[in-house]
Amino acid sequence: VIVEEVPVSGVPYPLASLQVKGHSLTKNGEPFFWLGDTAWLIFSETQKDEALFLLDDIKAKGFTIVQTFLTTAHLTGHMSEKKNGENAYGEMPFIDNDPLQLNPHYFEYVEWIINEAAKRGLYVSIAFGEPGRSDIPFRIKKEDIAYEYGYNLGLKFSKWTRNNNIIWSNGIDRAPEGDEAIWEAMSEGLTDGVNNVFNMDDQAGYSNTFMTYHIHGGLSSSKFFQEAPWLDFNAINTWKHYDKLVNLIEEDYEQKDIKPTVCLETSYENHDYFEYVYDWHVRFQAYWCILSGGAGYAYGHLNGFRTVGSQYWPEYLESPGRLDMIHLKTVFTEKPFDQLVPDQGLIVSDAGEPDRDKDYVVAARAEDGGFAFVYSTNGREFEVDVSDLVTPLRARWFDPREGTYADVSFVPDDVVLFDPPGEAGEGNDWLLVLDGAP
Repeated sequence: VIVEEVPVSGVPYPLASLQVKGHSLTKNGEPFFWLGDTAWLIFSETQKDEALFLLDDIKAKGFTIVQTFLTTAHLTGHMSEKKNGENAYGEMPFIDNDPLQLNPHYFEYVEWIINEAAKRGLYVSIAFGEPGRSDIPFRIKKEDIAYEYGYNLGLKFSKWTRNNNIIWSNGIDRAPEGDEAIWEAMSEGLTDGVNNVFNMDDQAGYSNTFMTYHIHGGLSSSKFFQEAPWLDFNAINTWKHYDKLVNLIEEDYEQKDIKPTVCLETSYENHDYFEYVYDWHVRFQAYWCILSGGAGYAYGHLNGFRTVGSQYWPEYLESPGRLDMIHLKTVFTEKPFDQLVPDQGLIVSDAGEPDRDKDYVVAARAEDGGFAFVYSTNGREFEVDVSDLVTPLRARWFDPREGTYADVSFVPDDVVLFDPPGEAGEGNDWLLVLDGAP
């Protein structure tokens, strides 16, 4: 692989601004579909040729976001053997493990990857907060240190942030309970750094940052930071708890202070935790997420967590669940999906319960009734009230595994029974697409 050197003194590849619109995300005012690939250790595990190979694949597979951890010392003994967060070139993120002394050599490589992602039209979501565990070498315990750490990062990456290359994600997989003030200070500091204003006064100008909070498993950022001025959108983490996914999104959707919610971390393909997670689990989490009101979904593969540090590199890049994500993005972006609202009232038969059943049926429709989607997790039949949808009505089955459509014949009525192809059971998920007849 020929590595093209990109200067890191500037940002030659700015991206379009991401913003929020109700429960949705927009890009230059147009609907934006967050499809994240959780390449969490790309900064610490890859060298340049490997990073280019991975970024090219992420782009080719239709992902729009590269999700990363800025540092990885908190993963020692779990997914990383580098106790000081060293990258593949042996550079530690902080000089003498002091979070207030950024190592320029480590962060030059981070900047280089961000530039290369931007060249491919990819946004980089960076989880930057340092967790409060006692066993990491650069633990942040005080508000003033948290503020200055955030400030240094914001100042370092000001150009990249202002050019919309970075989506900042505080928290780095931690529940903040008891330490809320530290995380708040870190977010304010990062924003002040972007704006080149060192003043810890709760008055940061957040218009130049796009930020969320990477919460611990089974929770949403809304539980702690729903009204925080720096929190542009919510994030949920259900990597051990896909049974909580729908309920978390629904709770966020009903918040008075409306913000989009992204399924930032979900159960990983090829993970064996309580049960073995394979491509079917990845798909149904994704469709549950979007049709329940989520603004985006992040795919994860357990071995892909470490990128090139995985024993399956690069074979995991062709995992079936990962390949299915392009179909998820395609079917929803073919419609003005920012008009999509969750509507379980469309289903007049038993829809099941997402916190208990893997035969859940979930539905959403356009606000004006111009189209609707109904997803059957295991391909069992269901009845739909189509009386408020557009007429004449067309029905098609969308295969989430192949990305293909098949027309459905039905007798028009207020309530219609739909029976997906094949025999109901694990792995036989189907999406019903209802829209106007051509």
